[in-house]
Amino acid sequence: MISPASARSSIAIIVAFLFASAIAMAVLAGCNASCKAMDVNGISGNCNGGATGYMWTGTSCIYTHACNCTGADCQRLYPSQNSCDNAHLHCSPGSK
Repeated sequence: MISPASARSSIAIIVAFLFASAIAMAVLAGCNASCKAMDVNGISGNCNGGATGYMWTGTSCIYTHACNCTGADCQRLYPSQNSCDNAHLHCSPGSK
């Protein structure tokens, strides 16, 4: 029979492992992001619909609302400033 203390310890180890795995995957995913500016065209705040989110400009992340978006990265906008920044941590100004 497994003691309650042993079960709690096992659960704590599993949770810590899952948390560490999630952080590692986020960091590794960010390392694959290009440092080149995203291809998002049709930027305007005066429409309904379109692509909204955060885009990488090549030097920083900015919020955008792209009406009739024509760029190759329109469907790849980041949902938050933090997710965009984390994906490009490895980029230094002028990186390609």
